Amino acid sequence: MGILLRGNLDEDEIGRMAAGYNKTSAQLLLRWNVQQGIIPIPKSKNKERLLQNISISDFEITEEDMKRMNAMNQNKRTSYDPMVFDFLEKSAYFQVKLEINKKKKLKCRKNAGK
Repeated sequence: MGILLRGNLDEDEIGRMAAGYNKTSAQLLLRWNVQQGIIPIPKSKNKERLLQNISISDFEITEEDMKRMNAMNQNKRTSYDPMVFDFLEKSAYFQVKLEINKKKKLKCRKNAGK
């Protein structure tokens, strides 16, 4: 998302929009995700922020503001793209499992010839 990346809550436009809903920037961004059918997984050890994070069902972002927020997209990611399921092949765990399976197949082929 670029502007809406993890931890980037200082964007002025997001702050102004959030104030219009009487919410924090984090609450606005969480609600923005929910309204798009994306389930955000916020993380905090701070009790006040935990309560804020779950207090996002009492408002709805207008269609106009959703469009404004979507227009902030810079096509940057902090992690894998959840819409493309290719990240397993890139993970170290998958590579190790792949090597183990290759070795098992080789052993099976060697034993099959006996």
